[in-house]
Amino acid sequence: MRIFSLFTAAALVSACSGEISPGPEGETITCAIGVGAEMGPDCIGEQVAGAEGQYFVIHHPDGGFRRFEMLDDDAGVGLADGAGVLSQEMSGDKLLISVNDARYLLPIAKPAPVE
Repeated sequence: MRIFSLFTAAALVSACSGEISPGPEGETITCAIGVGAEMGPDCIGEQVAGAEGQYFVIHHPDGGFRRFEMLDDDAGVGLADGAGVLSQEMSGDKLLISVNDARYLLPIAKPAPVE
């Protein structure tokens, strides 16, 4: 019982130390999270290489996130985990992705012209 008390006390002191973990690093992504939300530069996107391929993780301002698998042959993205209905379409030079009540506007790199 005493060991449990020591670990609990240490955890409480650590939690109250005022240290805040840094937010995710990456590119600012325009997004709208929730029904009726307006698009704004509120999300952070990061590319992650996994054993099974390339992924794009979009971090929401509330701490949530959505993970997408980058598909081959410029086919866009697919849901890497979680449930939801995904739709995607080009909007100018950006890819608009919708999953349930969240929308993301991703910049798409254009290939360099061939000379």
